[in-house]
Amino acid sequence: MIAESLGCDVTPGHARATHRRPVPGANPPTVLPFPPRGFASAMDDDEAALVERARTHDASAWSVLYRRHHAAVFRHVLYLVGRSNVAEDLTQETFARALVSLPSFVGRSSFTTWLHGIALNLVRTNYRSHERATRAQDHLSRIHATHGASVEPE
Repeated sequence: MIAESLGCDVTPGHARATHRRPVPGANPPTVLPFPPRGFASAMDDDEAALVERARTHDASAWSVLYRRHHAAVFRHVLYLVGRSNVAEDLTQETFARALVSLPSFVGRSSFTTWLHGIALNLVRTNYRSHERATRAQDHLSRIHATHGASVEPE
């Protein structure tokens, strides 16, 4: 449908451009508006200013960053772990580690990317520790079952 309105011949397997005129009365291709120049950089500048203020131990700047990113980090972690109580704990740990590590944030990525990276690392660590605990429990169960079988009187 979109390809046809742009003047493309759509055949199974490929689409190729044709030189047909648009059909009268057909919807013209949708042109997505872009934000004005400087819009994205203004948002980035605001975020960078908040991060710099938070680095200088400005609690109000950290509070704004926390409120701005908490919901997105929680949703991301919840999607990965599947349990809200674990996601809440990992989200809080993410922000605690971010606050402690804020001086090491050099800005090679956006603050939100850095924050989600911390969250992802915590999810991985949580998964690994859960897997180790499960393996240890299975191992102990096997030892107990083997020990119980060999101790029984004949």
